[in-house]
Amino acid sequence: MSDSGPPREPVSVLSLAFTAGLTLLAGMFVGYHGGRYLDRLLGSEPWLSLVGTVLGVVAGFRVLLRDILRSGDRSSRRDKRGQRAEDRTDGEDREPADG
Repeated sequence: MSDSGPPREPVSVLSLAFTAGLTLLAGMFVGYHGGRYLDRLLGSEPWLSLVGTVLGVVAGFRVLLRDILRSGDRSSRRDKRGQRAEDRTDGEDREPADG
């Protein structure tokens, strides 16, 4: 197995999973019911319900992808800050060379 970085906190992983599920469900719900409302208004059943559901799923995946990318950016920033702090402490331990 390859290690792609430090392990994430369990709370962070659960939060991301919970957000993913709610995002997809909310997108499907809003898209379907918005399409259903328009179908009743325009008499075009079931086409706008289907279109609304597809658009809701696409919007849900788009938001999910954005959240995943943001989560990755945050963890990489944290890693870089940690490395800089380690670099600073390494340099402080050394004595300057006379010369």
